[in-house]
Amino acid sequence: MSSEKVDILFTLGPESRNEERWLDYLQFGFDEEDVGDLLELVGDEALHQADIDSNEAWVPMHAWRALGQIGSVEAVEPLLALFDEIVEDDWALSEFPIVMSMIGEGSIEALTRYLREPDHDEFSRVMAADALKTIAENYPASRDRVVRILTTYLDMPDHEMATLNGLIVSFLIDLQARESITTLRRLYENGWVDTSCAGDIETVEQALGLSDSQTPNDAPATLPNATIKRPDSDDIFELLTYYLERFGHDDSVLDVSELDGFFTALNCSPFAVAPSDWLAAIWGGEALSPDWPNKKAYEEFTRLAFIHYHHVQESLETGTFEAIYLERDEDDTTHLIVDEWCAGFLRAVELWPPLGEEDAAELKRCIKVIEPFATEEGWKKLDAMSHEEVENEQARIEPAVLQLYDYFETQRRLARTPVKRETPKVGRNDPCPCGSGKKYKKCCLNG
Repeated sequence: MSSEKVDILFTLGPESRNEERWLDYLQFGFDEEDVGDLLELVGDEALHQADIDSNEAWVPMHAWRALGQIGSVEAVEPLLALFDEIVEDDWALSEFPIVMSMIGEGSIEALTRYLREPDHDEFSRVMAADALKTIAENYPASRDRVVRILTTYLDMPDHEMATLNGLIVSFLIDLQARESITTLRRLYENGWVDTSCAGDIETVEQALGLSDSQTPNDAPATLPNATIKRPDSDDIFELLTYYLERFGHDDSVLDVSELDGFFTALNCSPFAVAPSDWLAAIWGGEALSPDWPNKKAYEEFTRLAFIHYHHVQESLETGTFEAIYLERDEDDTTHLIVDEWCAGFLRAVELWPPLGEEDAAELKRCIKVIEPFATEEGWKKLDAMSHEEVENEQARIEPAVLQLYDYFETQRRLARTPVKRETPKVGRNDPCPCGSGKKYKKCCLNG
Protein backbone atom coordinates (compact mmCIF):
# COMPACT_ATOMS: atom_id res chain seq x y z
CA MET A 1 0.00 0.00 0.00
CA SER A 2 1.31 3.40 -0.97
CA SER A 3 1.31 5.30 2.33
CA GLU A 4 1.49 8.62 0.51
CA LYS A 5 -1.81 8.10 -1.31
CA VAL A 6 -3.56 6.52 1.66
CA ASP A 7 -2.45 9.33 3.94
CA ILE A 8 -4.30 11.77 1.68
CA LEU A 9 -7.60 9.94 2.31
CA PHE A 10 -7.05 10.25 6.05
CA THR A 11 -6.82 14.04 5.75
CA LEU A 12 -10.03 14.64 3.78
CA GLY A 13 -12.52 14.07 6.59
CA PRO A 14 -16.25 14.84 6.68
CA GLU A 15 -15.86 18.30 5.15
CA SER A 16 -15.27 16.61 1.77
CA ARG A 17 -18.36 14.41 1.83
CA ASN A 18 -20.52 16.58 -0.48
CA GLU A 19 -23.17 14.25 -1.91
CA GLU A 20 -23.48 16.04 -5.24
CA ARG A 21 -19.85 16.92 -6.00
CA TRP A 22 -17.36 14.21 -5.25
CA LEU A 23 -13.70 15.07 -5.10
CA ASP A 24 -11.54 14.14 -8.08
CA TYR A 25 -9.60 11.30 -6.46
CA LEU A 26 -7.67 10.59 -9.64
CA GLN A 27 -5.82 13.86 -9.14
CA PHE A 28 -4.05 12.17 -6.21
CA GLY A 29 -2.70 9.49 -8.52
CA PHE A 30 -5.11 6.64 -7.71
CA ASP A 31 -5.34 4.07 -10.50
CA GLU A 32 -5.86 0.34 -11.14
CA GLU A 33 -2.82 -0.55 -9.04
CA ASP A 34 -4.54 0.87 -5.95
CA VAL A 35 -7.76 -1.15 -6.24
CA GLY A 36 -6.68 -3.73 -3.65
CA ASP A 37 -5.59 -1.10 -1.12
CA LEU A 38 -8.82 0.87 -1.56
CA LEU A 39 -10.95 -2.26 -1.10
CA GLU A 40 -9.09 -2.96 2.13
CA LEU A 41 -10.00 0.52 3.38
CA VAL A 42 -13.66 0.13 2.38
CA GLY A 43 -13.96 -3.04 4.47
CA ASP A 44 -11.89 -1.90 7.45
CA GLU A 45 -14.12 -2.48 10.49
CA ALA A 46 -12.07 -0.18 12.72
CA LEU A 47 -12.63 2.72 10.35
CA HIS A 48 -16.38 2.05 10.28
CA GLN A 49 -16.47 2.12 14.07
CA ALA A 50 -14.48 5.37 14.37
CA ASP A 51 -16.09 8.50 15.80
CA ILE A 52 -18.37 10.07 13.17
CA ASP A 53 -16.66 13.46 13.51
CA SER A 54 -13.18 12.04 12.97
CA ASN A 55 -11.36 11.90 9.64
CA GLU A 56 -10.95 8.11 9.99
CA ALA A 57 -14.69 7.47 9.90
CA TRP A 58 -14.91 8.91 6.38
CA VAL A 59 -11.96 7.06 4.84
CA PRO A 60 -14.12 4.13 3.60
CA MET A 61 -16.41 6.57 1.79
CA HIS A 62 -13.50 8.30 0.09
CA ALA A 63 -12.08 4.89 -0.83
CA TRP A 64 -15.23 3.60 -2.51
CA ARG A 65 -15.70 6.87 -4.37
CA ALA A 66 -12.15 6.54 -5.66
CA LEU A 67 -12.92 2.98 -6.78
CA GLY A 68 -15.90 4.27 -8.73
CA GLN A 69 -13.78 6.88 -10.48
CA ILE A 70 -11.11 4.33 -11.34
CA GLY A 71 -13.88 2.24 -12.92
CA SER A 72 -12.17 -1.10 -12.44
CA VAL A 73 -14.31 -4.16 -13.22
CA GLU A 74 -11.88 -6.08 -10.97
CA ALA A 75 -13.42 -4.25 -8.00
CA VAL A 76 -16.99 -5.43 -8.66
CA GLU A 77 -16.93 -8.85 -6.98
CA PRO A 78 -14.92 -7.68 -3.94
CA LEU A 79 -17.32 -4.74 -3.47
CA LEU A 80 -20.31 -7.06 -3.71
CA ALA A 81 -18.72 -9.24 -1.03
CA LEU A 82 -18.79 -6.20 1.27
CA PHE A 83 -22.49 -5.37 0.74
CA ASP A 84 -23.76 -7.49 3.64
CA GLU A 85 -21.07 -6.13 5.97
CA ILE A 86 -21.73 -2.42 5.49
CA VAL A 87 -25.42 -2.36 4.59
CA GLU A 88 -26.14 -0.52 7.86
CA ASP A 89 -24.01 2.40 6.65
CA ASP A 90 -26.50 4.93 5.22
CA TRP A 91 -23.83 6.46 3.01
CA ALA A 92 -22.96 3.07 1.54
CA LEU A 93 -26.63 2.27 0.96
CA SER A 94 -27.04 5.38 -1.17
CA GLU A 95 -23.60 5.52 -2.81
CA PHE A 96 -22.68 1.91 -3.62
CA PRO A 97 -25.21 1.84 -6.49
CA ILE A 98 -23.57 5.00 -7.85
CA VAL A 99 -20.11 3.44 -7.55
CA MET A 100 -21.27 0.34 -9.41
CA SER A 101 -22.82 2.46 -12.15
CA MET A 102 -19.54 4.37 -12.52
CA ILE A 103 -17.77 1.07 -13.10
CA GLY A 104 -20.38 0.55 -15.79
CA GLU A 105 -22.03 -2.21 -17.77
CA GLY A 106 -19.30 -4.62 -16.78
CA SER A 107 -21.02 -4.80 -13.35
CA ILE A 108 -24.36 -6.06 -14.67
CA GLU A 109 -23.69 -9.79 -14.67
CA ALA A 110 -22.29 -9.88 -11.13
CA LEU A 111 -25.07 -7.62 -9.79
CA THR A 112 -27.69 -9.88 -11.38
CA ARG A 113 -26.25 -12.96 -9.68
CA TYR A 114 -26.14 -11.14 -6.36
CA LEU A 115 -29.77 -9.99 -6.65
CA ARG A 116 -30.92 -13.56 -7.25
CA GLU A 117 -29.00 -15.06 -4.30
CA PRO A 118 -31.49 -15.48 -1.40
CA ASP A 119 -29.03 -15.57 1.49
CA HIS A 120 -28.10 -11.88 1.43
CA ASP A 121 -29.53 -9.13 3.62
CA GLU A 122 -32.67 -7.65 2.08
CA PHE A 123 -31.21 -4.17 1.72
CA SER A 124 -27.96 -5.57 0.30
CA ARG A 125 -30.10 -6.93 -2.52
CA VAL A 126 -31.83 -3.55 -2.74
CA MET A 127 -28.39 -1.99 -3.35
CA ALA A 128 -27.76 -4.47 -6.17
CA ALA A 129 -31.13 -3.72 -7.80
CA ASP A 130 -30.61 0.03 -7.35
CA ALA A 131 -27.18 -0.29 -8.98
CA LEU A 132 -28.72 -2.06 -11.98
CA LYS A 133 -31.33 0.67 -12.32
CA THR A 134 -28.68 3.40 -12.07
CA ILE A 135 -26.55 1.70 -14.75
CA ALA A 136 -29.60 1.64 -17.04
CA GLU A 137 -30.12 5.36 -16.47
CA ASN A 138 -26.47 6.21 -17.14
CA TYR A 139 -26.05 3.78 -20.05
CA PRO A 140 -29.30 3.93 -22.06
CA ALA A 141 -28.19 1.07 -24.31
CA SER A 142 -28.40 -1.26 -21.30
CA ARG A 143 -31.91 -0.18 -20.32
CA ASP A 144 -33.80 -3.07 -21.98
CA ARG A 145 -31.37 -5.61 -20.54
CA VAL A 146 -31.77 -4.26 -17.01
CA VAL A 147 -35.57 -4.10 -17.31
CA ARG A 148 -35.56 -7.79 -18.33
CA ILE A 149 -33.34 -8.67 -15.34
CA LEU A 150 -35.53 -6.85 -12.80
CA THR A 151 -38.74 -8.15 -14.35
CA THR A 152 -37.43 -11.72 -14.44
CA TYR A 153 -36.62 -11.48 -10.74
CA LEU A 154 -40.18 -10.30 -9.99
CA ASP A 155 -41.58 -13.22 -11.98
CA MET A 156 -40.26 -15.48 -9.19
CA PRO A 157 -39.54 -13.10 -6.29
CA ASP A 158 -38.58 -13.84 -2.72
CA HIS A 159 -42.02 -13.81 -1.09
CA GLU A 160 -40.59 -12.89 2.32
CA MET A 161 -38.85 -9.73 1.05
CA ALA A 162 -41.81 -7.50 0.26
CA THR A 163 -39.76 -4.31 0.69
CA LEU A 164 -37.17 -5.47 -1.84
CA ASN A 165 -39.95 -6.33 -4.27
CA GLY A 166 -41.66 -3.00 -3.73
CA LEU A 167 -38.47 -1.03 -4.30
CA ILE A 168 -37.76 -2.96 -7.51
CA VAL A 169 -41.24 -1.92 -8.65
CA SER A 170 -40.22 1.70 -7.99
CA PHE A 171 -37.02 1.16 -10.00
CA LEU A 172 -39.05 -0.16 -12.94
CA ILE A 173 -41.25 2.92 -12.68
CA ASP A 174 -38.11 5.07 -12.85
CA LEU A 175 -37.20 3.23 -16.05
CA GLN A 176 -40.79 3.59 -17.35
CA ALA A 177 -40.90 -0.17 -17.90
CA ARG A 178 -44.43 -0.44 -19.31
CA GLU A 179 -43.47 -3.80 -20.77
CA SER A 180 -43.28 -5.20 -17.23
CA ILE A 181 -46.91 -4.45 -16.31
CA THR A 182 -48.15 -8.05 -16.58
CA THR A 183 -45.51 -9.19 -14.10
CA LEU A 184 -46.26 -6.25 -11.79
CA ARG A 185 -49.98 -6.97 -11.78
CA ARG A 186 -49.32 -10.60 -10.88
CA LEU A 187 -46.96 -9.50 -8.12
CA TYR A 188 -49.68 -7.35 -6.57
CA GLU A 189 -52.38 -9.98 -7.02
CA ASN A 190 -50.28 -12.42 -4.98
CA GLY A 191 -49.55 -9.85 -2.26
CA TRP A 192 -45.77 -10.17 -2.55
CA VAL A 193 -45.06 -6.44 -2.45
CA ASP A 194 -44.91 -3.69 0.17
CA THR A 195 -47.33 -1.13 -1.25
CA SER A 196 -45.76 1.69 0.77
CA CYS A 197 -42.70 1.56 -1.53
CA ALA A 198 -44.31 2.45 -4.85
CA GLY A 199 -48.02 2.52 -4.11
CA ASP A 200 -50.76 0.09 -5.04
CA ILE A 201 -51.18 -1.27 -8.56
CA GLU A 202 -53.44 1.64 -9.59
CA THR A 203 -50.71 4.09 -8.56
CA VAL A 204 -48.10 2.05 -10.47
CA GLU A 205 -50.27 2.01 -13.59
CA GLN A 206 -50.74 5.76 -13.36
CA ALA A 207 -47.00 6.31 -12.93
CA LEU A 208 -46.37 4.20 -16.03
CA GLY A 209 -49.02 6.09 -17.99
CA LEU A 210 -51.21 3.01 -18.35
CA SER A 211 -54.29 4.14 -16.43
CA ASP A 212 -57.14 6.10 -17.96
CA SER A 213 -57.96 7.84 -14.68
CA GLN A 214 -55.82 10.77 -13.65
CA THR A 215 -52.92 9.81 -15.88
CA PRO A 216 -50.41 12.66 -16.05
CA ASN A 217 -49.87 14.06 -19.50
CA ASP A 218 -47.71 16.65 -21.10
CA ALA A 219 -50.52 18.98 -22.12
CA PRO A 220 -50.43 22.47 -20.65
CA ALA A 221 -53.14 23.31 -18.16
CA THR A 222 -54.62 26.30 -16.39
CA LEU A 223 -53.52 25.93 -12.79
CA PRO A 224 -54.48 27.60 -9.50
CA ASN A 225 -51.72 29.70 -7.99
CA ALA A 226 -49.71 29.31 -11.18
CA THR A 227 -47.57 32.32 -10.32
CA ILE A 228 -45.93 30.41 -7.47
CA LYS A 229 -42.48 29.29 -8.64
CA ARG A 230 -40.81 26.05 -7.77
CA PRO A 231 -37.97 26.69 -5.27
CA ASP A 232 -34.42 26.06 -6.40
CA SER A 233 -33.89 23.66 -3.53
CA ASP A 234 -33.71 19.96 -2.68
CA ASP A 235 -35.33 20.49 0.73
CA ILE A 236 -38.29 18.13 0.93
CA PHE A 237 -40.41 20.46 3.06
CA GLU A 238 -39.83 23.44 0.79
CA LEU A 239 -40.82 21.38 -2.25
CA LEU A 240 -43.89 19.87 -0.57
CA THR A 241 -44.93 23.37 0.50
CA TYR A 242 -44.56 24.55 -3.09
CA TYR A 243 -46.81 21.81 -4.48
CA LEU A 244 -49.43 22.16 -1.75
CA GLU A 245 -49.58 25.93 -2.20
CA ARG A 246 -49.55 25.90 -5.98
CA PHE A 247 -52.13 23.14 -6.51
CA GLY A 248 -54.04 23.45 -3.22
CA HIS A 249 -57.56 24.77 -2.67
CA ASP A 250 -60.10 25.03 0.15
CA ASP A 251 -60.75 21.27 0.23
CA SER A 252 -57.13 20.08 0.07
CA VAL A 253 -54.28 19.66 2.53
CA LEU A 254 -52.82 23.14 2.73
CA ASP A 255 -49.39 22.81 4.34
CA VAL A 256 -46.71 20.41 5.54
CA SER A 257 -48.02 20.41 9.12
CA GLU A 258 -51.43 19.20 7.95
CA LEU A 259 -49.76 16.63 5.69
CA ASP A 260 -47.70 15.38 8.63
CA GLY A 261 -50.84 14.86 10.71
CA PHE A 262 -52.47 13.15 7.73
CA PHE A 263 -49.58 10.67 7.34
CA THR A 264 -49.47 10.06 11.09
CA ALA A 265 -53.09 8.91 11.14
CA LEU A 266 -52.51 6.71 8.07
CA ASN A 267 -49.64 4.97 9.82
CA CYS A 268 -51.69 4.49 13.00
CA SER A 269 -54.43 2.67 11.11
CA PRO A 270 -54.80 -1.07 11.86
CA PHE A 271 -54.87 -1.78 8.12
CA ALA A 272 -52.97 -0.15 5.26
CA VAL A 273 -54.84 2.48 3.28
CA ALA A 274 -54.24 2.17 -0.46
CA PRO A 275 -51.84 4.88 -1.70
CA SER A 276 -54.14 5.66 -4.61
CA ASP A 277 -56.83 6.54 -2.05
CA TRP A 278 -54.68 8.70 0.22
CA LEU A 279 -52.95 10.48 -2.66
CA ALA A 280 -56.37 11.56 -3.91
CA ALA A 281 -57.52 12.45 -0.38
CA ILE A 282 -54.66 14.94 -0.03
CA TRP A 283 -56.49 17.03 -2.65
CA GLY A 284 -60.00 16.41 -1.29
CA GLY A 285 -60.82 13.51 -3.60
CA GLU A 286 -59.96 12.33 -7.09
CA ALA A 287 -62.31 14.82 -8.76
CA LEU A 288 -60.40 17.68 -7.08
CA SER A 289 -56.91 16.32 -7.80
CA PRO A 290 -54.58 18.66 -9.72
CA ASP A 291 -54.59 18.90 -13.47
CA TRP A 292 -50.84 18.37 -13.52
CA PRO A 293 -48.95 20.49 -16.06
CA ASN A 294 -46.68 17.56 -16.93
CA LYS A 295 -45.70 14.08 -15.86
CA LYS A 296 -42.53 15.28 -14.10
CA ALA A 297 -44.48 17.43 -11.63
CA TYR A 298 -46.86 14.56 -10.79
CA GLU A 299 -43.99 12.13 -10.26
CA GLU A 300 -41.98 14.56 -8.12
CA PHE A 301 -44.87 15.32 -5.78
CA THR A 302 -45.70 11.62 -5.48
CA ARG A 303 -42.07 10.78 -4.69
CA LEU A 304 -41.85 13.54 -2.06
CA ALA A 305 -45.12 12.43 -0.47
CA PHE A 306 -43.89 8.84 -0.19
CA ILE A 307 -40.59 10.00 1.33
CA HIS A 308 -42.37 11.90 4.09
CA TYR A 309 -44.91 9.10 4.58
CA HIS A 310 -42.00 6.70 5.19
CA HIS A 311 -40.30 9.17 7.52
CA VAL A 312 -43.40 9.34 9.69
CA GLN A 313 -43.72 5.55 9.56
CA GLU A 314 -40.12 5.04 10.66
CA SER A 315 -40.38 7.58 13.47
CA LEU A 316 -43.44 5.82 14.88
CA GLU A 317 -41.77 2.42 14.59
CA THR A 318 -38.59 3.57 16.33
CA GLY A 319 -40.22 5.70 19.03
CA THR A 320 -38.68 8.93 17.69
CA PHE A 321 -41.97 10.46 16.54
CA GLU A 322 -42.36 14.24 16.77
CA ALA A 323 -45.32 16.00 15.22
CA ILE A 324 -44.54 18.88 12.86
CA TYR A 325 -46.48 21.82 14.25
CA LEU A 326 -46.51 25.39 13.00
CA GLU A 327 -45.17 28.17 15.21
CA ARG A 328 -46.07 31.79 15.88
CA ASP A 329 -43.76 34.30 17.58
CA GLU A 330 -45.49 36.78 19.87
CA ASP A 331 -43.97 39.02 22.55
CA ASP A 332 -40.64 37.18 22.42
CA THR A 333 -42.49 33.91 22.99
CA THR A 334 -42.95 31.07 20.52
CA HIS A 335 -46.44 29.54 20.49
CA LEU A 336 -47.24 26.21 18.86
CA ILE A 337 -50.09 26.03 16.35
CA VAL A 338 -51.43 22.48 16.18
CA ASP A 339 -54.74 23.14 14.38
CA GLU A 340 -53.53 22.23 10.89
CA TRP A 341 -51.80 19.06 12.11
CA CYS A 342 -54.96 17.94 13.90
CA ALA A 343 -57.08 18.68 10.84
CA GLY A 344 -54.78 16.49 8.75
CA PHE A 345 -55.02 13.67 11.28
CA LEU A 346 -58.82 13.72 11.21
CA ARG A 347 -58.81 13.88 7.40
CA ALA A 348 -56.87 10.61 7.25
CA VAL A 349 -59.04 8.89 9.88
CA GLU A 350 -61.90 9.21 7.37
CA LEU A 351 -59.98 6.72 5.20
CA TRP A 352 -59.73 4.08 7.93
CA PRO A 353 -61.73 0.86 7.55
CA PRO A 354 -64.75 0.27 9.82
CA LEU A 355 -63.71 -0.72 13.34
CA GLY A 356 -65.14 -3.03 15.94
CA GLU A 357 -66.62 -1.61 19.12
CA GLU A 358 -63.46 -1.91 21.24
CA ASP A 359 -61.16 -0.58 18.51
CA ALA A 360 -63.53 2.31 17.78
CA ALA A 361 -63.50 3.23 21.46
CA GLU A 362 -59.67 3.41 21.43
CA LEU A 363 -59.73 5.64 18.35
CA LYS A 364 -62.34 7.86 20.00
CA ARG A 365 -60.09 8.31 23.06
CA CYS A 366 -57.33 9.64 20.80
CA ILE A 367 -59.63 11.82 18.72
CA LYS A 368 -61.05 13.36 21.87
CA VAL A 369 -57.61 14.95 22.43
CA ILE A 370 -57.29 16.11 18.81
CA GLU A 371 -60.80 17.37 17.97
CA PRO A 372 -60.65 20.55 20.14
CA PHE A 373 -58.02 21.92 17.75
CA ALA A 374 -59.82 21.02 14.53
CA THR A 375 -63.52 21.76 15.08
CA GLU A 376 -65.52 24.92 15.65
CA GLU A 377 -66.95 23.57 18.89
CA GLY A 378 -63.45 22.79 20.10
CA TRP A 379 -62.13 26.23 19.20
CA LYS A 380 -64.86 27.83 21.33
CA LYS A 381 -63.72 25.79 24.33
CA LEU A 382 -60.09 26.69 23.72
CA ASP A 383 -60.95 30.39 23.54
CA ALA A 384 -62.12 30.19 27.13
CA MET A 385 -58.82 28.68 28.32
CA SER A 386 -55.60 30.36 29.42
CA HIS A 387 -52.39 29.98 27.39
CA GLU A 388 -51.09 27.51 29.96
CA GLU A 389 -54.25 25.39 29.73
CA VAL A 390 -54.08 25.38 25.91
CA GLU A 391 -50.43 24.34 26.02
CA ASN A 392 -51.30 21.51 28.39
CA GLU A 393 -53.95 20.29 25.96
CA GLN A 394 -51.46 20.49 23.10
CA ALA A 395 -48.96 18.43 25.06
CA ARG A 396 -51.48 15.58 25.29
CA ILE A 397 -51.60 15.06 21.53
CA GLU A 398 -48.35 13.18 20.88
CA PRO A 399 -48.78 10.73 23.81
CA ALA A 400 -52.34 9.99 22.67
CA VAL A 401 -51.15 9.30 19.12
CA LEU A 402 -48.35 7.01 20.30
CA GLN A 403 -50.81 5.12 22.47
CA LEU A 404 -53.09 4.67 19.45
CA TYR A 405 -50.21 3.51 17.28
CA ASP A 406 -49.11 0.95 19.87
CA TYR A 407 -52.67 -0.27 20.36
CA PHE A 408 -53.07 -1.27 16.69
CA GLU A 409 -49.51 -2.61 16.21
CA THR A 410 -50.53 -6.27 16.58
CA GLN A 411 -53.20 -5.89 13.91
CA ARG A 412 -50.79 -4.16 11.54
CA ARG A 413 -48.20 -6.88 12.06
CA LEU A 414 -50.72 -9.63 11.32
CA ALA A 415 -51.87 -7.76 8.21
CA ARG A 416 -48.27 -7.65 6.96
CA THR A 417 -47.70 -11.40 7.52
CA PRO A 418 -48.00 -13.34 4.24
CA VAL A 419 -50.71 -16.00 4.23
CA LYS A 420 -49.20 -19.37 3.40
CA ARG A 421 -51.17 -21.88 1.35
CA GLU A 422 -51.99 -25.13 3.09
CA THR A 423 -52.28 -26.83 -0.30
CA PRO A 424 -50.35 -26.27 -3.55
CA LYS A 425 -51.77 -23.72 -5.95
CA VAL A 426 -53.70 -25.37 -8.78
CA GLY A 427 -52.80 -24.21 -12.27
CA ARG A 428 -55.48 -23.45 -14.85
CA ASN A 429 -54.38 -26.40 -16.97
CA ASP A 430 -53.82 -28.85 -14.08
CA PRO A 431 -56.26 -31.70 -13.35
CA CYS A 432 -59.11 -30.39 -11.19
CA PRO A 433 -58.65 -31.41 -7.52
CA CYS A 434 -62.30 -32.46 -7.33
CA GLY A 435 -61.39 -35.66 -9.21
CA SER A 436 -63.58 -35.08 -12.25
CA GLY A 437 -60.71 -35.78 -14.65
CA LYS A 438 -61.23 -32.41 -16.34
CA LYS A 439 -58.78 -29.54 -16.40
CA TYR A 440 -59.23 -27.06 -13.53
CA LYS A 441 -60.13 -24.24 -15.95
CA LYS A 442 -62.90 -26.35 -17.44
CA CYS A 443 -64.26 -27.41 -14.07
CA CYS A 444 -64.24 -25.86 -10.59
CA LEU A 445 -62.29 -22.71 -11.57
CA ASN A 446 -65.50 -21.37 -13.11
CA GLY A 447 -67.87 -23.22 -10.82
